Amino acid sequence: MELCRRTGVPWDDVRYIEFTPSFSTNIRRIEAEYTQEEFDRRRATPVDTSPKAQGASTSSQPAKITQVMILKMGHLAHSIDVRATRLEVVMLWMIEAAILAVLSPLWTSIDTLAMRVEACESRQEETSVSTKFTSLLEVVDDVDAPETSEIPLATTEDVHRDDMKVDESEAEIDKE
Repeated sequence: MELCRRTGVPWDDVRYIEFTPSFSTNIRRIEAEYTQEEFDRRRATPVDTSPKAQGASTSSQPAKITQVMILKMGHLAHSIDVRATRLEVVMLWMIEAAILAVLSPLWTSIDTLAMRVEACESRQEETSVSTKFTSLLEVVDDVDAPETSEIPLATTEDVHRDDMKVDESEAEIDKE
């Protein structure tokens, strides 16, 4: 919960678990139980006074690991593994939630921009379709028009015939 608060990720009670590092207290409890068991065992068994081991007493020898101790260590190791696995999963979920929290506004912006681009492209297609339709109408109009020379008037310097008749009539009047 502390990590979520620091990173600004919302806490999800369903997906996240509160992790309390309690394994150190378990180790201390097991050590206390072990020392109590060893104390009880030493008190229960009489010390052998026969000289089997020369110069060594039973209290100076290291204690042997018992089956109970092995089981407790195994349980402790298993519980630590389970907690570590849960912590890994929770951390992955927290990282994923943080990434989603940051990327969600970006995805929204990208979606908005994509919709704008699509709208612009569709308007451009409508414009090109109407332009094509207009050019088709112009072609149809040109088919009905009388045939003319393919050379433009400006380059051939054609003279209009009405002007020619006026000039000829003026020339005839001048001759008379």
